[in-house]
Amino acid sequence: HVTVVTDMDVHAWWYQQPTDHYFVARDFARRQLCADGVPAADVTDSGIPIMPHFQEVLQEVGGLGRQARRRRLLERMDARLG
Repeated sequence: HVTVVTDMDVHAWWYQQPTDHYFVARDFARRQLCADGVPAADVTDSGIPIMPHFQEVLQEVGGLGRQARRRRLLERMDARLG
């Protein structure tokens, strides 16, 4: 069993049992679990999972300035995801 924490930190709801491994969004969440007794080997800081489409969009706008990035993202909001 695995638990994928899709929040930026860990709260009581995420402590699911049985869980063999946790995947968390960032190091802060990993440290929270470890401080509460979860072995470090049972936690992976993997980032928040996103659909591949969103990764493509992020790469597309990565080199743009803030306003251009905002404009491009707003244009893409109506794009089909499938």
